[in-house]
Amino acid sequence: MAKVAGIDLGTTFPAIAILNEVGKAEIVPNRDGDRITPSAVSFDLDRERPMVGTEAKNRRSDEEHRLKTFVHFKRSMNEPDQVYTPHGRSSENYLRSFKGEEITPVFLSALVLKKLVDDASHHCGERIDDVVISVPAYFAQIQREGTMRAAKMAGLNVIDLVNEPTAAAIYYTTQREVSGKIMIFDLGGGTFDVTILSVAGSEVEILTSRGDSKLGGTDFDTRIADVVKTRYETERNGPLIDGDTNIELLEQDCENLKKRLSKVPQQKLPMSGASGRYACPFTDADLEQTIAAELSRIELLMEATLDEIGLKPSDISQTLLVGGSTRTPAIRTLVERVMGKPPETAPNVDEIVALGAAIRAGIHVNKVSPNKLTAAAQKAMNSFDVVDIANVSYGTLCLNDDGTRRVNDILIPKNTPLPCEVSKTYYTVSDGQESINCNVTQGESLYEDLVDLIHQEPLSLPPGRPRGQPIEVTYSYDASQIMHCRFRDSGTGTVHEVDLSPGAEGDDTDDLSDLLID
Repeated sequence: MAKVAGIDLGTTFPAIAILNEVGKAEIVPNRDGDRITPSAVSFDLDRERPMVGTEAKNRRSDEEHRLKTFVHFKRSMNEPDQVYTPHGRSSENYLRSFKGEEITPVFLSALVLKKLVDDASHHCGERIDDVVISVPAYFAQIQREGTMRAAKMAGLNVIDLVNEPTAAAIYYTTQREVSGKIMIFDLGGGTFDVTILSVAGSEVEILTSRGDSKLGGTDFDTRIADVVKTRYETERNGPLIDGDTNIELLEQDCENLKKRLSKVPQQKLPMSGASGRYACPFTDADLEQTIAAELSRIELLMEATLDEIGLKPSDISQTLLVGGSTRTPAIRTLVERVMGKPPETAPNVDEIVALGAAIRAGIHVNKVSPNKLTAAAQKAMNSFDVVDIANVSYGTLCLNDDGTRRVNDILIPKNTPLPCEVSKTYYTVSDGQESINCNVTQGESLYEDLVDLIHQEPLSLPPGRPRGQPIEVTYSYDASQIMHCRFRDSGTGTVHEVDLSPGAEGDDTDDLSDLLID
């Protein structure tokens, strides 16, 4: 049987899982034997292929290679085609292209995806055919489109994108008794999602989701680095950092310190700088104080998500933790305080999304090509029923009732259960009007300058007609989050159709087969 896989394209540690013969998801280790792979890419101009994963991450603190090493690029997927520069670093000195390819978030993500699938195929002994890739629930169209283009560049057949909390919910429901209103609390290395869903037996219905693309464990590392740097300089009466290389090294040391604190609440960080050596003491209480601003942002987002659908913490039966940064004791303390009960977790919080994505891949394949699965896997996939939601609102720009200004008229509101279809009739506004602007917006606001215009194209109309001619607009959004829009002139039957599924504009991406070993 062909292999189907789920990929968690995480900001810091992606992972890949396959669906086995009995319909159970399994993490596939990389060629180093690790179950998760650092999202890091490093280039050498005199080498044919870039390094991806652990070897690349280890070069961040090497002065010779620092400006050719990239991490955290998923955070910049809202500008997928811009040359990527690591946040907070000088842009003019970083490598900008390799083998004729600009170093963009899409290109870097493609290299990570290809590494994951190549290593998994090597481990399984056969090529992986179909993949589902997870994305944060709040990812807008441009970010989903960038993810799909990265996958195509890596030569992958993407059968679906799945929201990360949806994948997590699918996994958790296979592992334990889950019922009622559930909160998925997903805090990874670079992003934060909080999602509310309803579970009744095998039925999972997503109710709402919110997130922050600039909030995660890497922000904790930066905060810790600021504090220990200040302590060193106070204690030694002199500077610690001399150039960006030492900043990179310090942040890696602080990441390791944070991980040790999740097991032992008192640690010391050995530091060596221009003013000598210093073993900086740091406790779990210090960490909680250091990341107080981030903790406040997390709490506000949790409360806003509950408020959006009129729920209180007491309405939530279980809070399920996802993501490596939820191992931080201060996070678990916060969740328990806000929700009024301890959260539930699993040993493999870094792997949950990939495992759920693999099951989602199996669900999809079972519907469209069940012969690709064993009979046992088909039976397991038949037990799932997942209802996802529109992650943002979709609308169109039109004149307001008194004709004085353009406004955003929402056809599919955020949190609408999928699949759905909505039709609305608009009317031409002037005599002899010869075209309409077929536009699609994404966002919650009434004001056109506060939403994203994700498509616009004119539809020609016959001349000489009076104003008030009906234009029928239909938006349909399926369970795989593929959006189709139709603008129809009722008088002539002329139709303009728009397919807004990620990757719909065709496969015009480059092949990376020569950049990584299969």
